[in-house]
Amino acid sequence: MRGLFPRVLPLLWIVHEKKKKILPEDPDSIHYRISAAMRAYLREKKNIHLPLQLILLDHYGGERINVVAKNDIELAKILLFFDLISAIARKKFGFNGNAESLVPPHINVFATGKEDRLRWDKKFREKKMREQKMHPLTLEDILANEEILGIIATEIASKSKKNVEKGDVLQTLREYIPYIQEIANSYPKEPNFYKKILEENLDANLVDKLLPQINARMYRAIERFAEKLEEDFGAMELENLESFSTSSEKKSPPTLIDPQAKLEILSILNGLEFAGFTEEAKRKAVERLSARIAELSEKELTPENLQRLGLYAFAVEIIRRGQFERVREVERL
Repeated sequence: MRGLFPRVLPLLWIVHEKKKKILPEDPDSIHYRISAAMRAYLREKKNIHLPLQLILLDHYGGERINVVAKNDIELAKILLFFDLISAIARKKFGFNGNAESLVPPHINVFATGKEDRLRWDKKFREKKMREQKMHPLTLEDILANEEILGIIATEIASKSKKNVEKGDVLQTLREYIPYIQEIANSYPKEPNFYKKILEENLDANLVDKLLPQINARMYRAIERFAEKLEEDFGAMELENLESFSTSSEKKSPPTLIDPQAKLEILSILNGLEFAGFTEEAKRKAVERLSARIAELSEKELTPENLQRLGLYAFAVEIIRRGQFERVREVERL
């Protein structure tokens, strides 16, 4: 497989083989919705806190991340893989890096000077790929490449708080890959599924109530993944949950707040923290929040929508001012 991944200057953003869109939204938005709902489901229904990043940036360390995916759906699957693996590594090994850092440099196959043509000129991109004997990647290509898995394991071992060897990380990767594959294989080709995902509230019910109706295969895959997490982390989670329950008994009842808006804001702000609060990360976060404000502004003004508008506007303001410590105020709502 080495011949497929020549080492050249990293370009670093995630591009598509085809200009024509398959999904109703960008793959990163689809990944954000599915992974955020999965995280809420694991926490609320299974008492498992899996620190998913949710938002993967197209920059890491000042460089662009370029994974040439076969199509939009394959790109969403690749994002899922890197997010889940980094979250499991945080939980098991104390990995303190972000998901973008696990993308191996040698799958960045184009030189930086050709960014625009690579992104929009399909014929030019295909010519360059033929010259470098490269083909668009699927998730299966990544999972079948031992060199890539070895690089990921090395990166996790080098940035973990626990004293862990590369071999230990590889073993964990191989244990979880079948579960991640099962979830990824349940991503359908039909766009209607993704449209439905975008319409629903971003909470545990998306997995618990909606998926059994519109994608039972994905629901069963997430359930099996949850069972594996419970085997590995269940005792630890139960201990933490009991400790939290005891300490929270003395607290006053929480103020009623829109759980979807709160979860979305916390997810975005936590994603910023994982990304190191870079300017690019802040720009993307403000864009996402501003889009939500614009979307809500077109709807009828109700008390619920007004509350959500206020939360989104508050988040935009603390990002622009750099007052990230105020995320705790959102958590306490």
